[in-house]
Amino acid sequence: MRESKYKFVVETDTGIEVTESYYLKDLMDYVNVLSEYSANEILHELQYTGLKDKNLDEIYEGDIVELFDVTMRGSMYGENIVGEVVFFDACFVVDRYDLRSYDCKVIGNIYENPELLYTNLKVTYYKLKHNDGKRQRVSRIFKQR
Repeated sequence: MRESKYKFVVETDTGIEVTESYYLKDLMDYVNVLSEYSANEILHELQYTGLKDKNLDEIYEGDIVELFDVTMRGSMYGENIVGEVVFFDACFVVDRYDLRSYDCKVIGNIYENPELLYTNLKVTYYKLKHNDGKRQRVSRIFKQR
């Protein structure tokens, strides 16, 4: 049987922290983690995906990664995608893209760096001015997930 490796998101007096990695071979290992942190402090378990990024850092559920050179449907050129690693349909994915199929880099996690999932989106559109019937160009910046 394969060992399971986890990190835990815990709530401490100073805020939310992610622990170091723990190998959980059986229930006793889990009990040892619970003895180190109270059950109320542990908020989430983050499972190791078994994969490493281009810098050989381990990738866990809940990590925010940047996938390189993802070719979108109908596009000739690849783009970089930033997203959260989740377990979906029996594999670890980032925004529907199988993590095993792309080079990637861990840039944070959703608990310590949630702002990494948000980017500024600049939208430019034209609106009609009522006075003279001319169009005015307007740009707005939206926060997008």
